[in-house]
Amino acid sequence: MRRTQETGGKKNVEPTTARRDGPASARATEDEIPSTVDFLSPEFNRIDELDDNVGNFREFESLSGVVTADMRFHEKRKRKRRREDTASGDPQEQETVENPVERDGENEPLLPLTVVSKGRLLIIDENMERALHHAASLREEGLNVALCVPNGGAGVTGFTIDSFPLVKVDSVVVTGVFGSFSTIIADLDGHSIYLSSVAGQQFESFDLILDLQSTPSYNGKQLPLGYYAPSGKETRLQEAMEELPRMRGRFHKPQFIVCRQNRCLHGRSRFQDCLKCVDVCPVDAITPEKKEIIIDQYRCQGCGACALVCPADALEMHSPLNEELLSDILSQISAGSDSPGREPEVILYDRQIDDDAVDHAAWAAKDRLLVIKVDEIGRIGLETLLLSLVHGAAAVTLLCASSRPLAVRQALAGQVDLGKEILQGLHWSAQYVRFAVDVPEATDNELSRRNMAQAAAGSFRIGSSSLSFAADRRTLIRQATQLLAQEDSTAGGIIALQPGAPFGAIAL
Repeated sequence: MRRTQETGGKKNVEPTTARRDGPASARATEDEIPSTVDFLSPEFNRIDELDDNVGNFREFESLSGVVTADMRFHEKRKRKRRREDTASGDPQEQETVENPVERDGENEPLLPLTVVSKGRLLIIDENMERALHHAASLREEGLNVALCVPNGGAGVTGFTIDSFPLVKVDSVVVTGVFGSFSTIIADLDGHSIYLSSVAGQQFESFDLILDLQSTPSYNGKQLPLGYYAPSGKETRLQEAMEELPRMRGRFHKPQFIVCRQNRCLHGRSRFQDCLKCVDVCPVDAITPEKKEIIIDQYRCQGCGACALVCPADALEMHSPLNEELLSDILSQISAGSDSPGREPEVILYDRQIDDDAVDHAAWAAKDRLLVIKVDEIGRIGLETLLLSLVHGAAAVTLLCASSRPLAVRQALAGQVDLGKEILQGLHWSAQYVRFAVDVPEATDNELSRRNMAQAAAGSFRIGSSSLSFAADRRTLIRQATQLLAQEDSTAGGIIALQPGAPFGAIAL
Protein backbone atom coordinates (compact mmCIF):
# COMPACT_ATOMS: atom_id res chain seq x y z
CA MET A 1 0.00 0.00 0.00
CA ARG A 2 1.38 3.44 -0.91
CA ARG A 3 0.77 6.97 0.25
CA THR A 4 0.76 9.76 -2.31
CA GLN A 5 1.90 13.29 -1.43
CA GLU A 6 1.52 16.32 -3.62
CA THR A 7 4.51 18.67 -3.73
CA GLY A 8 4.54 21.65 -6.04
CA GLY A 9 2.13 20.05 -8.44
CA LYS A 10 4.19 16.84 -8.53
CA LYS A 11 3.27 13.64 -6.80
CA ASN A 12 5.90 11.84 -4.78
CA VAL A 13 5.05 8.24 -4.03
CA GLU A 14 6.71 6.58 -1.09
CA PRO A 15 6.03 3.36 0.79
CA THR A 16 4.07 3.59 4.01
CA THR A 17 6.11 0.83 5.69
CA ALA A 18 9.52 -0.68 5.25
CA ARG A 19 10.59 -4.29 5.15
CA ARG A 20 11.65 -5.65 8.52
CA ASP A 21 14.73 -7.23 7.02
CA GLY A 22 15.81 -4.10 5.13
CA PRO A 23 18.59 -1.72 6.12
CA ALA A 24 18.19 0.29 9.28
CA SER A 25 17.88 3.52 7.31
CA ALA A 26 14.85 2.17 5.53
CA ARG A 27 13.07 1.08 8.68
CA ALA A 28 10.37 3.19 10.20
CA THR A 29 10.53 4.12 13.87
CA GLU A 30 8.40 2.38 16.44
CA ASP A 31 6.34 5.58 16.86
CA GLU A 32 5.32 5.45 13.18
CA ILE A 33 4.45 1.75 13.08
CA PRO A 34 1.99 0.34 15.60
CA SER A 35 2.95 -2.87 17.32
CA THR A 36 1.92 -5.98 15.39
CA VAL A 37 -1.40 -7.44 16.59
CA ASP A 38 -2.16 -11.08 15.95
CA PHE A 39 -5.96 -11.14 15.69
CA LEU A 40 -5.87 -14.90 15.22
CA SER A 41 -4.37 -15.50 18.63
CA PRO A 42 -6.51 -17.03 21.40
CA GLU A 43 -6.61 -13.66 23.12
CA PHE A 44 -8.84 -12.26 20.41
CA ASN A 45 -10.86 -15.40 19.78
CA ARG A 46 -12.72 -15.80 23.01
CA ILE A 47 -16.43 -16.72 22.81
CA ASP A 48 -18.74 -15.68 25.59
CA GLU A 49 -22.43 -16.29 26.30
CA LEU A 50 -23.39 -13.16 24.34
CA ASP A 51 -22.07 -14.54 21.04
CA ASP A 52 -24.82 -16.39 19.15
CA ASN A 53 -22.98 -16.55 15.82
CA VAL A 54 -20.77 -19.52 16.59
CA GLY A 55 -19.91 -21.72 13.66
CA ASN A 56 -18.68 -21.72 10.10
CA PHE A 57 -21.69 -20.64 8.09
CA ARG A 58 -21.49 -21.44 4.39
CA GLU A 59 -25.13 -21.73 3.34
CA PHE A 60 -28.06 -19.58 4.40
CA GLU A 61 -31.80 -20.03 4.03
CA SER A 62 -33.83 -17.34 2.31
CA LEU A 63 -35.19 -14.67 4.65
CA SER A 64 -38.71 -13.65 3.60
CA GLY A 65 -38.04 -14.59 0.00
CA VAL A 66 -34.88 -12.46 -0.39
CA VAL A 67 -32.43 -14.06 -2.81
CA THR A 68 -28.90 -12.70 -2.38
CA ALA A 69 -26.13 -12.62 -4.97
CA ASP A 70 -24.29 -15.27 -2.95
CA MET A 71 -27.30 -17.61 -3.19
CA ARG A 72 -27.49 -17.12 -6.96
CA PHE A 73 -23.74 -17.76 -7.27
CA HIS A 74 -23.90 -21.06 -5.38
CA GLU A 75 -27.00 -22.15 -7.29
CA LYS A 76 -25.23 -21.53 -10.61
CA ARG A 77 -22.25 -23.57 -9.42
CA LYS A 78 -24.55 -26.45 -8.49
CA ARG A 79 -26.21 -26.36 -11.93
CA LYS A 80 -22.81 -26.29 -13.62
CA ARG A 81 -21.69 -29.36 -11.68
CA ARG A 82 -24.91 -31.16 -12.62
CA ARG A 83 -24.35 -30.46 -16.31
CA GLU A 84 -20.74 -31.67 -16.06
CA ASP A 85 -21.87 -34.84 -14.29
CA THR A 86 -24.48 -35.45 -16.98
CA ALA A 87 -21.95 -34.90 -19.76
CA SER A 88 -19.55 -37.34 -18.15
CA GLY A 89 -21.93 -40.17 -19.02
CA ASP A 90 -22.09 -41.69 -15.55
CA PRO A 91 -25.51 -43.46 -15.45
CA GLN A 92 -25.70 -43.24 -11.68
CA GLU A 93 -25.16 -39.50 -11.77
CA GLN A 94 -27.66 -39.06 -14.59
CA GLU A 95 -30.42 -40.68 -12.57
CA THR A 96 -30.16 -38.12 -9.78
CA VAL A 97 -29.33 -34.98 -11.72
CA GLU A 98 -31.90 -32.22 -11.97
CA ASN A 99 -32.01 -30.64 -15.38
CA PRO A 100 -34.22 -27.56 -15.31
CA VAL A 101 -35.06 -26.03 -18.66
CA GLU A 102 -33.42 -22.73 -19.47
CA ARG A 103 -35.62 -20.10 -21.05
CA ASP A 104 -34.38 -16.88 -22.58
CA GLY A 105 -31.08 -17.32 -20.76
CA GLU A 106 -32.80 -17.14 -17.37
CA ASN A 107 -32.95 -20.05 -15.01
CA GLU A 108 -32.95 -18.53 -11.54
CA PRO A 109 -34.60 -20.70 -8.89
CA LEU A 110 -37.80 -19.44 -7.33
CA LEU A 111 -37.05 -19.92 -3.65
CA PRO A 112 -40.09 -20.23 -1.35
CA LEU A 113 -41.23 -17.26 0.69
CA THR A 114 -41.38 -17.39 4.48
CA VAL A 115 -44.68 -16.53 6.18
CA VAL A 116 -44.84 -16.27 9.97
CA SER A 117 -48.15 -16.84 11.75
CA LYS A 118 -48.32 -16.09 15.48
CA GLY A 119 -51.88 -17.39 15.79
CA ARG A 120 -53.61 -14.00 15.95
CA LEU A 121 -57.20 -14.78 14.95
CA LEU A 122 -60.14 -12.49 14.23
CA ILE A 123 -63.64 -13.97 14.32
CA ILE A 124 -66.28 -12.03 12.39
CA ASP A 125 -69.89 -12.94 13.14
CA GLU A 126 -73.19 -11.13 13.44
CA ASN A 127 -74.16 -13.58 16.20
CA MET A 128 -72.10 -12.58 19.23
CA GLU A 129 -72.98 -15.67 21.31
CA ARG A 130 -71.88 -18.01 18.53
CA ALA A 131 -68.67 -16.03 18.06
CA LEU A 132 -67.89 -16.27 21.79
CA HIS A 133 -68.51 -20.02 21.77
CA HIS A 134 -66.02 -20.64 18.96
CA ALA A 135 -63.55 -18.12 20.41
CA ALA A 136 -63.43 -20.00 23.71
CA SER A 137 -62.83 -23.27 21.93
CA LEU A 138 -60.01 -21.89 19.79
CA ARG A 139 -58.37 -20.09 22.70
CA GLU A 140 -57.98 -23.44 24.42
CA GLU A 141 -56.05 -24.55 21.33
CA GLY A 142 -53.56 -21.72 21.86
CA LEU A 143 -54.87 -19.04 19.49
CA ASN A 144 -54.99 -15.35 20.41
CA VAL A 145 -58.59 -14.44 19.53
CA ALA A 146 -60.38 -11.12 18.98
CA LEU A 147 -64.01 -10.62 17.93
CA CYS A 148 -65.72 -8.32 15.46
CA VAL A 149 -69.53 -8.10 15.37
CA PRO A 150 -71.08 -6.20 12.43
CA ASN A 151 -74.42 -5.02 13.82
CA GLY A 152 -75.47 -2.26 11.45
CA GLY A 153 -75.59 0.23 14.32
CA ALA A 154 -74.09 3.68 14.51
CA GLY A 155 -70.40 4.12 15.14
CA VAL A 156 -67.88 1.80 16.73
CA THR A 157 -68.23 0.25 20.19
CA GLY A 158 -65.33 -1.56 21.76
CA PHE A 159 -65.17 -3.48 25.03
CA THR A 160 -63.92 -6.72 26.58
CA ILE A 161 -66.09 -9.74 27.27
CA ASP A 162 -64.79 -12.98 28.83
CA SER A 163 -61.29 -11.50 28.39
CA PHE A 164 -61.83 -11.31 24.60
CA PRO A 165 -61.38 -7.91 22.91
CA LEU A 166 -64.63 -7.29 21.04
CA VAL A 167 -65.73 -4.48 18.77
CA LYS A 168 -69.12 -3.76 17.24
CA VAL A 169 -69.13 -1.93 13.90
CA ASP A 170 -71.54 -0.98 11.16
CA SER A 171 -69.64 -3.05 8.60
CA VAL A 172 -66.11 -4.29 8.12
CA VAL A 173 -63.92 -5.09 5.12
CA VAL A 174 -60.87 -7.35 5.36
CA THR A 175 -57.78 -6.91 3.18
CA GLY A 176 -54.37 -8.53 3.12
CA VAL A 177 -53.00 -12.06 3.05
CA PHE A 178 -52.21 -14.94 5.36
CA GLY A 179 -50.06 -13.60 8.20
CA SER A 180 -51.03 -9.96 7.59
CA PHE A 181 -54.78 -9.33 7.44
CA SER A 182 -56.14 -5.84 8.15
CA THR A 183 -59.67 -4.64 8.89
CA ILE A 184 -61.17 -1.46 7.43
CA ILE A 185 -64.39 0.28 8.45
CA ALA A 186 -66.26 3.38 7.31
CA ASP A 187 -66.34 6.37 9.65
CA LEU A 188 -69.24 8.77 10.07
CA ASP A 189 -68.14 10.77 7.01
CA GLY A 190 -68.05 7.67 4.83
CA HIS A 191 -64.26 7.53 4.60
CA SER A 192 -62.43 4.22 4.98
CA ILE A 193 -60.22 3.95 8.04
CA TYR A 194 -58.41 1.11 9.76
CA LEU A 195 -60.28 -0.43 12.65
CA SER A 196 -57.17 -0.26 14.84
CA SER A 197 -57.25 3.56 14.72
CA VAL A 198 -60.45 3.57 16.78
CA ALA A 199 -60.45 0.17 18.51
CA GLY A 200 -56.82 -0.13 19.60
CA GLN A 201 -53.68 -1.92 18.54
CA GLN A 202 -55.17 -5.34 19.27
CA PHE A 203 -57.11 -4.93 15.99
CA GLU A 204 -54.12 -3.77 13.93
CA SER A 205 -53.13 -7.03 12.21
CA PHE A 206 -54.22 -10.68 12.18
CA ASP A 207 -52.70 -13.87 10.88
CA LEU A 208 -56.00 -15.73 10.45
CA ILE A 209 -59.65 -14.88 9.85
CA LEU A 210 -62.74 -16.96 10.71
CA ASP A 211 -65.70 -15.32 8.98
CA LEU A 212 -69.01 -16.86 10.05
CA GLN A 213 -71.23 -14.49 8.06
CA SER A 214 -73.31 -15.69 5.15
CA THR A 215 -71.40 -13.26 2.91
CA PRO A 216 -67.67 -12.94 3.70
CA SER A 217 -66.18 -9.51 4.36
CA TYR A 218 -63.04 -10.12 2.32
CA ASN A 219 -62.32 -7.48 -0.30
CA GLY A 220 -61.48 -9.73 -3.24
CA LYS A 221 -62.86 -12.19 -5.78
CA GLN A 222 -61.29 -15.26 -4.18
CA LEU A 223 -60.57 -16.01 -0.52
CA PRO A 224 -56.85 -16.28 0.27
CA LEU A 225 -55.08 -18.88 2.37
CA GLY A 226 -55.76 -18.32 6.06
CA TYR A 227 -59.25 -16.87 5.49
CA TYR A 228 -61.96 -19.34 6.52
CA ALA A 229 -65.56 -18.67 5.50
CA PRO A 230 -67.79 -21.76 5.99
CA SER A 231 -70.86 -19.82 4.71
CA GLY A 232 -73.23 -21.74 6.98
CA LYS A 233 -72.00 -25.22 6.02
CA GLU A 234 -71.45 -27.27 9.15
CA THR A 235 -68.90 -29.63 7.58
CA ARG A 236 -66.75 -26.75 6.37
CA LEU A 237 -66.98 -25.07 9.79
CA GLN A 238 -65.80 -28.24 11.49
CA GLU A 239 -62.89 -28.51 9.07
CA ALA A 240 -61.93 -24.88 9.77
CA MET A 241 -62.05 -25.43 13.54
CA GLU A 242 -59.73 -28.40 13.22
CA GLU A 243 -57.30 -26.67 10.86
CA LEU A 244 -57.02 -23.24 12.50
CA PRO A 245 -54.89 -24.36 15.50
CA ARG A 246 -52.36 -25.88 13.08
CA MET A 247 -51.93 -22.58 11.21
CA ARG A 248 -49.26 -21.24 13.57
CA GLY A 249 -45.53 -21.09 13.06
CA ARG A 250 -43.28 -20.54 10.04
CA PHE A 251 -44.63 -21.57 6.65
CA HIS A 252 -42.94 -21.79 3.27
CA LYS A 253 -45.08 -20.40 0.48
CA PRO A 254 -44.07 -21.29 -3.09
CA GLN A 255 -43.58 -18.59 -5.70
CA PHE A 256 -45.95 -19.74 -8.42
CA ILE A 257 -45.25 -17.45 -11.32
CA VAL A 258 -42.53 -15.39 -12.95
CA CYS A 259 -42.92 -12.68 -15.57
CA ARG A 260 -40.44 -12.55 -18.44
CA GLN A 261 -40.45 -8.82 -19.04
CA ASN A 262 -38.73 -9.16 -22.41
CA ARG A 263 -41.90 -10.84 -23.72
CA CYS A 264 -44.52 -8.83 -21.85
CA LEU A 265 -46.62 -6.54 -24.07
CA HIS A 266 -47.51 -4.15 -21.27
CA GLY A 267 -46.08 -0.70 -21.88
CA ARG A 268 -45.17 -1.43 -25.50
CA SER A 269 -48.04 0.53 -27.06
CA ARG A 270 -48.58 4.26 -26.86
CA PHE A 271 -52.33 3.86 -27.30
CA GLN A 272 -53.52 0.83 -25.32
CA ASP A 273 -51.80 -1.20 -22.62
CA CYS A 274 -52.24 -4.97 -22.34
CA LEU A 275 -53.86 -5.64 -18.95
CA LYS A 276 -55.28 -9.11 -19.49
CA CYS A 277 -53.40 -10.66 -16.55
CA VAL A 278 -54.32 -7.74 -14.28
CA ASP A 279 -58.01 -8.04 -15.11
CA VAL A 280 -58.26 -11.81 -14.67
CA CYS A 281 -56.29 -12.16 -11.40
CA PRO A 282 -58.83 -13.08 -8.67
CA VAL A 283 -56.60 -12.00 -5.75
CA ASP A 284 -55.28 -8.70 -7.15
CA ALA A 285 -51.71 -10.00 -7.06
CA ILE A 286 -50.73 -8.30 -10.35
CA THR A 287 -50.45 -4.54 -10.74
CA PRO A 288 -49.10 -2.37 -13.57
CA GLU A 289 -46.26 -0.07 -12.59
CA LYS A 290 -44.92 2.28 -15.23
CA LYS A 291 -44.06 -0.04 -18.12
CA GLU A 292 -43.79 -3.30 -16.20
CA ILE A 293 -46.05 -5.85 -14.56
CA ILE A 294 -45.39 -6.30 -10.84
CA ILE A 295 -46.40 -9.58 -9.15
CA ASP A 296 -47.04 -9.74 -5.40
CA GLN A 297 -45.85 -13.27 -4.66
CA TYR A 298 -47.39 -13.20 -1.19
CA ARG A 299 -50.86 -12.67 -2.69
CA CYS A 300 -50.51 -15.02 -5.66
CA GLN A 301 -52.16 -18.42 -5.12
CA GLY A 302 -51.04 -20.03 -8.36
CA CYS A 303 -54.46 -20.32 -10.04
CA GLY A 304 -52.76 -19.92 -13.44
CA ALA A 305 -55.45 -17.73 -15.01
CA CYS A 306 -52.96 -14.96 -15.79
CA ALA A 307 -50.73 -17.30 -17.82
CA LEU A 308 -53.85 -18.64 -19.51
CA VAL A 309 -54.86 -15.26 -20.95
CA CYS A 310 -51.39 -13.85 -21.64
CA PRO A 311 -51.17 -13.44 -25.44
CA ALA A 312 -47.36 -13.29 -25.45
CA ASP A 313 -46.64 -16.27 -23.18
CA ALA A 314 -44.74 -13.91 -20.88
CA LEU A 315 -45.98 -15.51 -17.64
CA GLU A 316 -44.44 -18.83 -16.67
CA MET A 317 -45.99 -21.05 -14.01
CA HIS A 318 -43.95 -22.86 -11.37
CA SER A 319 -44.71 -25.31 -8.53
CA PRO A 320 -45.26 -27.31 -10.64
CA LEU A 321 -43.86 -26.24 -13.97
CA ASN A 322 -46.20 -26.45 -16.94
CA GLU A 323 -44.23 -29.35 -18.45
CA GLU A 324 -44.53 -31.31 -15.21
CA LEU A 325 -48.30 -30.83 -15.13
CA LEU A 326 -48.60 -31.78 -18.81
CA SER A 327 -46.43 -34.85 -18.38
CA ASP A 328 -48.55 -36.08 -15.46
CA ILE A 329 -51.89 -35.65 -17.27
CA LEU A 330 -50.74 -37.05 -20.60
CA SER A 331 -49.05 -40.07 -19.02
CA GLN A 332 -52.38 -40.99 -17.42
CA ILE A 333 -54.16 -40.60 -20.76
CA SER A 334 -51.58 -42.67 -22.60
CA ALA A 335 -51.84 -45.40 -19.96
CA GLY A 336 -55.65 -45.38 -20.19
CA SER A 337 -55.58 -45.70 -23.97
CA ASP A 338 -54.24 -49.23 -24.09
CA SER A 339 -55.30 -50.12 -27.63
CA PRO A 340 -56.81 -48.56 -30.79
CA GLY A 341 -60.56 -48.22 -30.50
CA ARG A 342 -60.32 -48.11 -26.69
CA GLU A 343 -59.54 -44.41 -26.33
CA PRO A 344 -60.99 -42.91 -23.10
CA GLU A 345 -63.13 -39.83 -22.80
CA VAL A 346 -61.25 -37.61 -20.36
CA ILE A 347 -62.83 -35.47 -17.63
CA LEU A 348 -60.48 -32.89 -16.08
CA TYR A 349 -62.34 -31.68 -13.00
CA ASP A 350 -61.65 -28.92 -10.50
CA ARG A 351 -60.40 -29.74 -6.99
CA GLN A 352 -62.95 -27.28 -5.61
CA ILE A 353 -65.68 -29.70 -6.69
CA ASP A 354 -66.53 -32.22 -4.01
CA ASP A 355 -65.45 -35.71 -4.99
CA ASP A 356 -68.97 -36.95 -4.29
CA ALA A 357 -70.30 -34.62 -6.99
CA VAL A 358 -68.22 -36.41 -9.61
CA ASP A 359 -70.57 -39.35 -10.04
CA HIS A 360 -68.45 -42.23 -11.23
CA ALA A 361 -71.42 -44.57 -11.01
CA ALA A 362 -73.57 -42.45 -13.32
CA TRP A 363 -70.73 -42.29 -15.84
CA ALA A 364 -69.94 -45.97 -15.58
CA ALA A 365 -72.25 -46.66 -18.52
CA LYS A 366 -69.61 -45.00 -20.66
CA ASP A 367 -67.42 -47.57 -22.31
CA ARG A 368 -64.20 -45.75 -21.51
CA LEU A 369 -63.95 -42.83 -19.09
CA LEU A 370 -60.91 -41.33 -17.39
CA VAL A 371 -61.54 -38.83 -14.57
CA ILE A 372 -58.52 -36.72 -13.54
CA LYS A 373 -58.58 -34.29 -10.62
CA VAL A 374 -56.70 -31.02 -11.22
CA ASP A 375 -55.46 -28.86 -8.34
CA GLU A 376 -55.77 -25.60 -10.31
CA ILE A 377 -58.19 -25.87 -13.21
CA GLY A 378 -57.09 -22.41 -14.40
CA ARG A 379 -53.77 -23.90 -15.49
CA ILE A 380 -55.43 -26.14 -18.10
CA GLY A 381 -54.98 -24.31 -21.38
CA LEU A 382 -55.49 -25.03 -25.06
CA GLU A 383 -52.17 -26.87 -25.32
CA THR A 384 -53.37 -29.42 -22.73
CA LEU A 385 -56.64 -29.99 -24.60
CA LEU A 386 -54.99 -30.55 -28.00
CA LEU A 387 -52.14 -32.65 -26.63
CA SER A 388 -54.66 -34.82 -24.80
CA LEU A 389 -56.23 -35.65 -28.15
CA VAL A 390 -52.80 -36.29 -29.63
CA HIS A 391 -51.98 -38.75 -26.85
CA GLY A 392 -55.10 -40.84 -27.18
CA ALA A 393 -58.10 -39.08 -25.62
CA ALA A 394 -61.36 -39.55 -27.51
CA ALA A 395 -62.67 -36.26 -26.07
CA VAL A 396 -61.75 -33.84 -23.29
CA THR A 397 -64.16 -32.08 -20.93
CA LEU A 398 -63.13 -29.30 -18.54
CA LEU A 399 -65.38 -29.39 -15.46
CA CYS A 400 -64.95 -26.15 -13.51
CA ALA A 401 -66.33 -25.33 -10.07
CA SER A 402 -69.00 -22.64 -9.98
CA SER A 403 -67.19 -21.15 -6.98
CA ARG A 404 -64.36 -20.02 -9.24
CA PRO A 405 -64.40 -16.28 -10.09
CA LEU A 406 -66.28 -15.38 -13.25
CA ALA A 407 -63.14 -14.09 -14.97
CA VAL A 408 -61.41 -17.46 -14.49
CA ARG A 409 -64.42 -19.39 -15.84
CA GLN A 410 -64.60 -17.08 -18.85
CA ALA A 411 -60.90 -17.56 -19.54
CA LEU A 412 -61.30 -21.34 -19.50
CA ALA A 413 -64.36 -21.18 -21.73
CA GLY A 414 -62.38 -19.01 -24.14
CA GLN A 415 -59.66 -21.65 -24.38
CA VAL A 416 -62.22 -24.32 -25.22
CA ASP A 417 -63.92 -22.09 -27.81
CA LEU A 418 -60.56 -21.45 -29.47
CA GLY A 419 -59.91 -25.20 -29.49
CA LYS A 420 -63.27 -25.82 -31.17
CA GLU A 421 -62.43 -23.35 -33.94
CA ILE A 422 -59.04 -24.96 -34.55
CA LEU A 423 -60.57 -28.46 -34.69
CA GLN A 424 -63.28 -27.31 -37.09
CA GLY A 425 -60.63 -25.68 -39.26
CA LEU A 426 -58.84 -29.04 -39.34
CA HIS A 427 -62.08 -30.84 -40.32
CA TRP A 428 -62.46 -32.47 -36.90
CA SER A 429 -65.59 -32.33 -34.75
CA ALA A 430 -65.84 -29.41 -32.32
CA GLN A 431 -67.24 -31.83 -29.72
CA TYR A 432 -63.82 -33.29 -29.06
CA VAL A 433 -63.34 -30.49 -26.46
CA ARG A 434 -66.03 -29.28 -24.07
CA PHE A 435 -66.43 -26.97 -21.10
CA ALA A 436 -68.92 -27.25 -18.23
CA VAL A 437 -69.52 -25.65 -14.85
CA ASP A 438 -70.84 -27.70 -11.97
CA VAL A 439 -74.02 -26.66 -10.13
CA PRO A 440 -73.74 -27.62 -6.44
CA GLU A 441 -77.45 -28.15 -5.95
CA ALA A 442 -77.76 -30.46 -8.98
CA THR A 443 -77.98 -34.19 -8.39
CA ASP A 444 -75.23 -36.48 -9.57
CA ASN A 445 -77.32 -37.84 -12.44
CA GLU A 446 -78.21 -34.34 -13.62
CA LEU A 447 -74.55 -33.35 -13.49
CA SER A 448 -73.43 -36.34 -15.50
CA ARG A 449 -76.18 -35.96 -18.12
CA ARG A 450 -75.46 -32.28 -18.56
CA ASN A 451 -71.73 -32.78 -19.16
CA MET A 452 -71.82 -35.95 -21.20
CA ALA A 453 -74.98 -35.45 -23.28
CA GLN A 454 -73.02 -34.63 -26.42
CA ALA A 455 -70.80 -37.53 -27.34
CA ALA A 456 -67.77 -37.03 -29.51
CA ALA A 457 -68.29 -37.57 -33.23
CA GLY A 458 -65.58 -40.20 -33.27
CA SER A 459 -62.22 -41.03 -31.78
CA PHE A 460 -58.67 -41.22 -33.01
CA ARG A 461 -55.19 -41.78 -31.71
CA ILE A 462 -52.00 -40.29 -33.02
CA GLY A 463 -48.84 -42.26 -32.42
CA SER A 464 -46.47 -41.19 -29.70
CA SER A 465 -44.76 -37.96 -30.61
CA SER A 466 -41.37 -36.53 -29.69
CA LEU A 467 -42.77 -33.21 -28.48
CA SER A 468 -40.86 -31.48 -25.71
CA PHE A 469 -43.28 -30.37 -23.01
CA ALA A 470 -40.69 -27.81 -21.92
CA ALA A 471 -41.61 -25.59 -24.88
CA ASP A 472 -43.80 -22.56 -24.34
CA ARG A 473 -47.58 -22.73 -24.70
CA ARG A 474 -47.73 -21.18 -28.17
CA THR A 475 -45.15 -23.61 -29.54
CA LEU A 476 -46.98 -26.60 -28.05
CA ILE A 477 -50.29 -25.44 -29.54
CA ARG A 478 -48.74 -25.07 -33.01
CA GLN A 479 -47.03 -28.46 -32.83
CA ALA A 480 -50.18 -30.23 -31.62
CA THR A 481 -52.18 -28.54 -34.39
CA GLN A 482 -49.69 -29.74 -36.99
CA LEU A 483 -49.96 -33.31 -35.74
CA LEU A 484 -53.76 -33.15 -35.91
CA ALA A 485 -53.59 -31.68 -39.42
CA GLN A 486 -51.44 -34.60 -40.61
CA GLU A 487 -54.32 -36.98 -39.88
CA ASP A 488 -56.51 -35.34 -42.54
CA SER A 489 -55.06 -34.85 -45.99
CA THR A 490 -57.63 -32.15 -46.77
CA ALA A 491 -56.70 -30.05 -43.75
CA GLY A 492 -54.49 -27.06 -44.27
CA GLY A 493 -54.53 -23.48 -45.41
CA ILE A 494 -55.79 -20.71 -43.17
CA ILE A 495 -57.98 -21.28 -40.09
CA ALA A 496 -60.21 -18.33 -39.25
CA LEU A 497 -60.09 -17.59 -35.52
CA GLN A 498 -62.17 -15.36 -33.28
CA PRO A 499 -61.13 -11.71 -32.75
CA GLY A 500 -58.51 -11.38 -30.05
CA ALA A 501 -57.01 -14.85 -30.61
CA PRO A 502 -53.28 -14.81 -29.77
CA PHE A 503 -52.26 -16.10 -33.21
CA GLY A 504 -51.86 -14.59 -36.62
CA ALA A 505 -49.35 -12.79 -38.81
CA ILE A 506 -48.90 -9.52 -40.65
CA ALA A 507 -48.21 -9.98 -44.36
CA LEU A 508 -46.49 -7.09 -46.17
